[in-house]
Amino acid sequence: MRKESKDLRSEFNKFRRKLLKENNIEHLICARCGEWRVSVHLHHLKELVYGGKNETKNLVPLCHRCHYEWDYWGNGDFNFGTFLLTPPIWGIRDAFFGKMAISKHSLMLYRATQRTMRSVEYAAMYHDGENDDQYEEEWGRQNRIFNTYPYSNMTEMFNRYGEVSTPLVLEDLAMVNSDGVLLNHVKSKYEAQQKGKR
Repeated sequence: MRKESKDLRSEFNKFRRKLLKENNIEHLICARCGEWRVSVHLHHLKELVYGGKNETKNLVPLCHRCHYEWDYWGNGDFNFGTFLLTPPIWGIRDAFFGKMAISKHSLMLYRATQRTMRSVEYAAMYHDGENDDQYEEEWGRQNRIFNTYPYSNMTEMFNRYGEVSTPLVLEDLAMVNSDGVLLNHVKSKYEAQQKGKR
């Protein structure tokens, strides 16, 4: 008999607490945008309700905003590895308006800049600015635990998933608020596009 959703969630919460304690993880780092906070989620690559398991190879850390994006854009036409390479909508919303192409080169530059800025930001937040290498070390350590995608190795990720694309036309970025939440007309547009593919 299939378990109720609330029972699956309860089991996962216990598993999550035990996993973080055993691996001495205070703050997870988002595999996509690099956010390092206590609120970062663990995303199931195969959902529990569809037979996914609570095991590290089925889990990837995602912040709530990146998790929200995947919940909308994730479908059979959009590979999760590619998703991890795309710029978070909330991160580039204010920088770009109108249609634009995102090349592999520009994304690599974006990712390199993003990681440098994150290292400095979290060194200041957690370590009084004394050790910005600790961010990179911790990201790599967590990736060795959640190791289905080599997300801490940018070169390897681009080698594997370098055919980049964006799930949302960038002219719609103006309709995403500061928390990465899509406004209703964007959600409706996306849902209509998906219906047209069926």
